[in-house]
Amino acid sequence: MLTALAAMAIVGGAVWWVLDESVLDTELPTPRLEALPGDGQATLKLDLDDPHAEWQYEQRYAGREGEYDPPDRWKSLPKDGVVTGLTNDWGYVFRVRAVSGEKRGLPSNEATVTPTAVPARLDAIAGLLAAIEDQLVGIKRGLTSSGSDKQCTELRARLNAIETHLETIASGTGHKQDSARETNEIARALALFHFPNARLAAGAPAGAGVAVPERAANRTLAALDRCARADDPVIVKPYGFASDAVFRYADGTPMEDSDALNLETANLRASNAYCGLTERATAYPHVRVETPHEWSSLEQMTRKRDHGTLITYPAGVRDRERLRRAVVLTVLAPGRCTFE
Repeated sequence: MLTALAAMAIVGGAVWWVLDESVLDTELPTPRLEALPGDGQATLKLDLDDPHAEWQYEQRYAGREGEYDPPDRWKSLPKDGVVTGLTNDWGYVFRVRAVSGEKRGLPSNEATVTPTAVPARLDAIAGLLAAIEDQLVGIKRGLTSSGSDKQCTELRARLNAIETHLETIASGTGHKQDSARETNEIARALALFHFPNARLAAGAPAGAGVAVPERAANRTLAALDRCARADDPVIVKPYGFASDAVFRYADGTPMEDSDALNLETANLRASNAYCGLTERATAYPHVRVETPHEWSSLEQMTRKRDHGTLITYPAGVRDRERLRRAVVLTVLAPGRCTFE
Protein backbone atom coordinates (compact mmCIF):
# COMPACT_ATOMS: atom_id res chain seq x y z
CA MET A 1 0.00 0.00 0.00
CA LEU A 2 2.33 2.62 1.14
CA THR A 3 5.54 3.59 -0.51
CA ALA A 4 6.81 6.62 1.35
CA LEU A 5 10.17 8.33 1.77
CA ALA A 6 11.88 9.75 4.81
CA ALA A 7 12.21 13.51 5.05
CA MET A 8 15.69 13.38 3.60
CA ALA A 9 14.23 11.91 0.40
CA ILE A 10 12.95 15.37 -0.46
CA VAL A 11 16.51 16.63 -0.52
CA GLY A 12 17.63 13.68 -2.65
CA GLY A 13 14.77 14.29 -5.08
CA ALA A 14 15.67 17.96 -5.35
CA VAL A 15 19.29 17.13 -6.23
CA TRP A 16 18.13 14.68 -8.91
CA TRP A 17 15.85 17.36 -10.33
CA VAL A 18 18.68 19.89 -10.62
CA LEU A 19 20.90 17.37 -12.40
CA ASP A 20 18.10 16.41 -14.75
CA GLU A 21 17.27 20.03 -15.62
CA SER A 22 20.93 20.80 -16.29
CA VAL A 23 21.01 18.63 -19.43
CA LEU A 24 17.81 19.91 -21.07
CA ASP A 25 17.91 20.52 -24.82
CA THR A 26 16.15 23.76 -25.78
CA GLU A 27 16.03 22.74 -29.47
CA LEU A 28 13.48 20.01 -28.76
CA PRO A 29 9.85 21.18 -28.94
CA THR A 30 8.10 22.37 -25.78
CA PRO A 31 4.39 21.59 -26.06
CA ARG A 32 1.34 23.20 -24.53
CA LEU A 33 -0.48 20.53 -22.50
CA GLU A 34 -4.19 20.04 -21.83
CA ALA A 35 -5.50 17.22 -19.60
CA LEU A 36 -9.06 15.93 -20.06
CA PRO A 37 -10.82 13.81 -17.42
CA GLY A 38 -12.12 10.28 -17.99
CA ASP A 39 -13.36 7.39 -15.88
CA GLY A 40 -10.30 6.48 -13.82
CA GLN A 41 -8.05 8.04 -16.44
CA ALA A 42 -6.86 11.26 -18.08
CA THR A 43 -6.20 12.10 -21.73
CA LEU A 44 -3.12 14.26 -22.28
CA LYS A 45 -3.41 16.44 -25.41
CA LEU A 46 -0.47 18.31 -26.92
CA ASP A 47 -0.74 21.32 -29.21
CA LEU A 48 1.95 20.03 -31.59
CA ASP A 49 2.92 16.77 -33.27
CA ASP A 50 6.62 16.31 -33.90
CA PRO A 51 7.29 12.98 -35.71
CA HIS A 52 10.95 13.05 -34.66
CA ALA A 53 10.29 13.26 -30.91
CA GLU A 54 9.05 10.79 -28.37
CA TRP A 55 7.03 11.97 -25.42
CA GLN A 56 7.22 11.31 -21.71
CA TYR A 57 4.84 12.37 -18.95
CA GLU A 58 5.13 13.01 -15.23
CA GLN A 59 2.29 13.05 -12.70
CA ARG A 60 1.66 13.95 -9.08
CA TYR A 61 -1.32 14.56 -6.84
CA ALA A 62 -2.76 18.06 -7.07
CA GLY A 63 -2.88 18.33 -3.29
CA ARG A 64 0.85 17.75 -2.86
CA GLU A 65 2.43 20.93 -4.11
CA GLY A 66 5.89 20.55 -5.62
CA GLU A 67 6.01 16.78 -5.11
CA TYR A 68 6.50 14.53 -8.10
CA ASP A 69 7.23 10.82 -7.80
CA PRO A 70 11.03 10.31 -7.52
CA PRO A 71 13.19 8.64 -8.56
CA ASP A 72 11.57 7.17 -11.70
CA ARG A 73 9.11 9.91 -12.41
CA TRP A 74 9.18 10.33 -16.20
CA LYS A 75 7.33 7.61 -18.11
CA SER A 76 6.64 7.02 -21.79
CA LEU A 77 3.40 8.64 -22.88
CA PRO A 78 0.98 6.08 -24.43
CA LYS A 79 0.36 6.62 -28.14
CA ASP A 80 -3.27 7.48 -27.50
CA GLY A 81 -2.23 9.88 -24.72
CA VAL A 82 -4.45 8.14 -22.17
CA VAL A 83 -3.02 7.63 -18.67
CA THR A 84 -5.00 4.97 -16.79
CA GLY A 85 -5.06 3.65 -13.22
CA LEU A 86 -6.17 6.95 -11.67
CA THR A 87 -8.66 7.41 -8.84
CA ASN A 88 -11.91 9.24 -9.60
CA ASP A 89 -12.41 12.52 -7.71
CA TRP A 90 -8.68 12.88 -6.92
CA GLY A 91 -6.83 15.83 -8.45
CA TYR A 92 -3.73 15.10 -10.55
CA VAL A 93 -1.11 17.37 -12.12
CA PHE A 94 0.67 16.34 -15.35
CA ARG A 95 3.61 17.60 -17.38
CA VAL A 96 5.08 16.23 -20.61
CA ARG A 97 8.40 16.61 -22.38
CA ALA A 98 10.01 15.59 -25.66
CA VAL A 99 12.90 13.12 -25.71
CA SER A 100 15.25 12.16 -28.53
CA GLY A 101 18.00 9.69 -27.73
CA GLU A 102 19.82 11.09 -24.70
CA LYS A 103 18.30 14.54 -25.18
CA ARG A 104 15.44 15.82 -23.02
CA GLY A 105 13.24 18.77 -23.86
CA LEU A 106 11.91 21.45 -21.56
CA PRO A 107 8.82 20.33 -19.61
CA SER A 108 5.44 21.66 -20.64
CA ASN A 109 3.07 23.68 -18.52
CA GLU A 110 1.32 21.90 -15.65
CA ALA A 111 -2.18 20.61 -16.47
CA THR A 112 -4.52 19.74 -13.60
CA VAL A 113 -7.33 17.22 -14.00
CA THR A 114 -9.79 15.32 -11.78
CA PRO A 115 -10.84 11.93 -13.22
CA THR A 116 -14.57 11.22 -13.15
CA ALA A 117 -17.04 8.68 -14.48
CA VAL A 118 -19.49 11.40 -15.57
CA PRO A 119 -18.22 12.02 -19.18
CA ALA A 120 -18.40 8.31 -20.02
CA ARG A 121 -21.96 8.16 -18.70
CA LEU A 122 -22.93 11.26 -20.68
CA ASP A 123 -21.40 9.82 -23.86
CA ALA A 124 -23.46 6.67 -23.36
CA ILE A 125 -26.59 8.76 -22.90
CA ALA A 126 -25.84 10.72 -26.09
CA GLY A 127 -25.54 7.47 -28.03
CA LEU A 128 -28.82 6.19 -26.65
CA LEU A 129 -30.61 9.44 -27.49
CA ALA A 130 -29.31 9.32 -31.06
CA ALA A 131 -30.63 5.78 -31.45
CA ILE A 132 -34.01 6.83 -30.00
CA GLU A 133 -34.25 9.72 -32.46
CA ASP A 134 -33.62 7.36 -35.38
CA GLN A 135 -36.34 5.00 -34.15
CA LEU A 136 -38.86 7.81 -33.71
CA VAL A 137 -38.26 8.89 -37.30
CA GLY A 138 -38.95 5.34 -38.44
CA ILE A 139 -42.18 5.12 -36.44
CA LYS A 140 -43.43 8.42 -37.89
CA ARG A 141 -42.91 7.03 -41.40
CA GLY A 142 -45.67 4.53 -40.75
CA LEU A 143 -44.03 1.20 -39.95
CA THR A 144 -46.22 -1.89 -39.48
CA SER A 145 -47.87 -2.42 -36.13
CA SER A 146 -45.58 -5.29 -35.18
CA GLY A 147 -42.53 -3.28 -36.16
CA SER A 148 -43.73 -0.31 -34.12
CA ASP A 149 -44.35 -2.50 -31.08
CA LYS A 150 -40.85 -3.91 -31.31
CA GLN A 151 -39.31 -0.46 -31.60
CA CYS A 152 -41.39 0.84 -28.68
CA THR A 153 -40.02 -2.01 -26.57
CA GLU A 154 -36.49 -1.07 -27.58
CA LEU A 155 -37.23 2.57 -26.82
CA ARG A 156 -38.35 1.72 -23.30
CA ALA A 157 -35.16 -0.30 -22.75
CA ARG A 158 -33.00 2.60 -23.89
CA LEU A 159 -34.92 5.08 -21.75
CA ASN A 160 -34.44 2.81 -18.73
CA ALA A 161 -30.71 2.69 -19.49
CA ILE A 162 -30.61 6.50 -19.62
CA GLU A 163 -32.38 6.69 -16.25
CA THR A 164 -29.81 4.31 -14.77
CA HIS A 165 -26.93 6.42 -16.12
CA LEU A 166 -28.45 9.61 -14.74
CA GLU A 167 -28.98 8.06 -11.31
CA THR A 168 -25.34 6.93 -11.26
CA ILE A 169 -24.15 10.42 -12.17
CA ALA A 170 -26.42 12.03 -9.57
CA SER A 171 -25.29 9.70 -6.79
CA GLY A 172 -21.66 10.43 -7.62
CA THR A 173 -22.21 14.18 -7.39
CA GLY A 174 -24.36 14.06 -4.26
CA HIS A 175 -27.61 15.15 -5.95
CA LYS A 176 -29.55 11.91 -6.23
CA GLN A 177 -33.25 12.57 -5.90
CA ASP A 178 -35.18 10.88 -3.11
CA SER A 179 -37.19 7.90 -4.25
CA ALA A 180 -40.89 7.59 -3.57
CA ARG A 181 -40.10 4.33 -1.81
CA GLU A 182 -39.30 4.24 1.88
CA THR A 183 -36.06 2.34 1.18
CA ASN A 184 -33.34 3.63 -1.16
CA GLU A 185 -30.34 1.72 -2.45
CA ILE A 186 -26.94 3.31 -1.93
CA ALA A 187 -23.81 1.89 -3.50
CA ARG A 188 -21.18 0.77 -1.01
CA ALA A 189 -18.64 2.99 -2.78
CA LEU A 190 -20.30 6.02 -1.17
CA ALA A 191 -19.04 4.73 2.16
CA LEU A 192 -15.41 4.21 1.09
CA PHE A 193 -12.47 6.63 0.80
CA HIS A 194 -9.32 5.93 -1.27
CA PHE A 195 -5.93 7.45 -0.46
CA PRO A 196 -2.61 8.11 -2.21
CA ASN A 197 0.63 6.82 -0.73
CA ALA A 198 1.35 7.96 2.79
CA ARG A 199 4.63 9.73 3.42
CA LEU A 200 6.74 10.23 6.50
CA ALA A 201 7.29 13.37 8.52
CA ALA A 202 9.69 13.04 11.44
CA GLY A 203 9.50 9.26 11.05
CA ALA A 204 5.69 9.02 11.29
CA PRO A 205 2.98 8.74 8.58
CA ALA A 206 1.59 12.13 7.60
CA GLY A 207 0.28 14.19 4.72
CA ALA A 208 -2.28 13.57 1.98
CA GLY A 209 -1.88 9.81 2.31
CA VAL A 210 -3.81 9.78 5.58
CA ALA A 211 -6.01 12.91 5.39
CA VAL A 212 -9.66 12.72 4.30
CA PRO A 213 -10.57 15.45 1.76
CA GLU A 214 -13.28 17.80 3.03
CA ARG A 215 -15.23 17.41 -0.21
CA ALA A 216 -15.31 13.62 0.14
CA ALA A 217 -16.48 13.84 3.76
CA ASN A 218 -19.29 16.26 2.87
CA ARG A 219 -20.39 14.13 -0.07
CA THR A 220 -20.54 10.98 2.05
CA LEU A 221 -22.46 12.62 4.90
CA ALA A 222 -24.97 14.09 2.44
CA ALA A 223 -25.51 10.67 0.85
CA LEU A 224 -26.00 8.96 4.21
CA ASP A 225 -28.30 11.72 5.42
CA ARG A 226 -30.82 10.88 2.69
CA CYS A 227 -31.37 7.56 4.49
CA ALA A 228 -31.56 8.95 8.03
CA ARG A 229 -34.56 9.97 10.10
CA ALA A 230 -34.90 10.95 13.75
CA ASP A 231 -36.51 7.61 14.55
CA ASP A 232 -34.31 5.64 12.14
CA PRO A 233 -30.71 6.99 12.15
CA VAL A 234 -27.77 5.85 10.07
CA ILE A 235 -24.78 4.66 12.11
CA VAL A 236 -21.37 3.94 10.55
CA LYS A 237 -17.96 2.96 11.91
CA PRO A 238 -14.64 3.71 10.14
CA TYR A 239 -12.19 0.89 9.38
CA GLY A 240 -8.79 1.99 8.07
CA PHE A 241 -6.57 -0.03 5.73
CA ALA A 242 -3.08 0.11 4.27
CA SER A 243 -1.14 -1.98 1.76
CA ASP A 244 1.80 -4.30 2.33
CA ALA A 245 4.30 -2.15 0.43
CA VAL A 246 7.38 -1.18 2.40
CA PHE A 247 8.48 2.29 3.40
CA ARG A 248 11.95 3.11 2.05
CA TYR A 249 14.87 5.34 2.87
CA ALA A 250 16.11 7.90 0.34
CA ASP A 251 18.50 5.36 -1.22
CA GLY A 252 15.67 2.86 -1.73
CA THR A 253 16.60 0.59 1.18
CA PRO A 254 13.52 -0.88 2.91
CA MET A 255 12.84 0.37 6.43
CA GLU A 256 12.97 -2.29 9.14
CA ASP A 257 9.79 -1.01 10.81
CA SER A 258 7.63 -0.91 7.65
CA ASP A 259 5.06 -3.31 9.10
CA ALA A 260 4.60 -1.13 12.15
CA LEU A 261 4.31 1.98 9.96
CA ASN A 262 1.69 0.33 7.75
CA LEU A 263 -0.33 -0.63 10.81
CA GLU A 264 0.00 2.90 12.20
CA THR A 265 -1.10 4.36 8.86
CA ALA A 266 -4.19 2.14 8.68
CA ASN A 267 -5.30 3.20 12.17
CA LEU A 268 -4.44 6.85 11.50
CA ARG A 269 -6.58 6.87 8.36
CA ALA A 270 -9.59 5.56 10.31
CA SER A 271 -9.00 8.15 13.03
CA ASN A 272 -8.72 11.00 10.51
CA ALA A 273 -11.87 9.82 8.74
CA TYR A 274 -13.69 9.81 12.08
CA CYS A 275 -12.47 13.33 12.90
CA GLY A 276 -13.24 14.67 9.41
CA LEU A 277 -16.77 13.27 9.49
CA THR A 278 -17.67 14.22 13.06
CA GLU A 279 -16.44 17.80 12.53
CA ARG A 280 -19.07 18.22 9.81
CA ALA A 281 -21.77 15.94 11.23
CA THR A 282 -23.59 18.74 13.10
CA ALA A 283 -25.34 19.54 9.81
CA TYR A 284 -26.57 15.93 9.65
CA PRO A 285 -28.03 15.21 13.11
CA HIS A 286 -29.42 11.81 12.18
CA VAL A 287 -26.09 10.41 10.92
CA ARG A 288 -23.84 9.04 13.66
CA VAL A 289 -20.19 8.09 13.30
CA GLU A 290 -18.92 5.59 15.84
CA THR A 291 -15.39 5.57 17.29
CA PRO A 292 -13.08 4.07 14.63
CA HIS A 293 -11.90 0.48 14.80
CA GLU A 294 -8.26 0.10 15.86
CA TRP A 295 -6.26 -2.87 14.61
CA SER A 296 -4.07 -4.64 17.15
CA SER A 297 -1.76 -6.21 14.55
CA LEU A 298 -0.89 -5.96 10.87
CA GLU A 299 -2.02 -9.57 10.35
CA GLN A 300 -5.47 -8.74 11.74
CA MET A 301 -5.80 -5.79 9.37
CA THR A 302 -4.62 -7.67 6.26
CA ARG A 303 -6.96 -10.61 6.91
CA LYS A 304 -9.97 -8.30 7.03
CA ARG A 305 -8.70 -6.24 4.11
CA ASP A 306 -8.23 -9.21 1.76
CA HIS A 307 -11.28 -11.18 2.85
CA GLY A 308 -13.46 -9.34 0.33
CA THR A 309 -16.25 -8.39 2.73
CA LEU A 310 -15.24 -4.73 3.11
CA ILE A 311 -13.11 -3.96 0.05
CA THR A 312 -14.08 -5.39 -3.34
CA TYR A 313 -11.37 -5.88 -5.94
CA PRO A 314 -12.54 -5.69 -9.58
CA ALA A 315 -11.93 -8.80 -11.66
CA GLY A 316 -8.71 -8.66 -13.64
CA VAL A 317 -7.02 -6.05 -11.44
CA ARG A 318 -3.55 -7.33 -10.64
CA ASP A 319 -2.15 -4.37 -8.75
CA ARG A 320 -4.32 -4.03 -5.66
CA GLU A 321 -1.96 -1.78 -3.73
CA ARG A 322 -3.83 1.43 -4.59
CA LEU A 323 -7.21 -0.11 -3.74
CA ARG A 324 -5.91 -1.30 -0.37
CA ARG A 325 -5.21 2.26 0.74
CA ALA A 326 -8.71 2.97 1.98
CA VAL A 327 -11.11 3.72 4.79
CA VAL A 328 -14.41 1.83 4.78
CA LEU A 329 -17.44 3.02 6.74
CA THR A 330 -19.14 -0.16 7.91
CA VAL A 331 -22.88 0.28 8.32
CA LEU A 332 -24.10 -0.60 11.80
CA ALA A 333 -27.60 0.85 11.25
CA PRO A 334 -28.78 1.48 7.66
CA GLY A 335 -31.68 3.81 8.41
CA ARG A 336 -34.02 3.68 5.43
CA CYS A 337 -31.41 2.52 2.93
CA THR A 338 -30.05 -0.80 1.80
CA PHE A 339 -26.34 -0.99 1.04
CA GLU A 340 -24.90 -3.14 -1.73
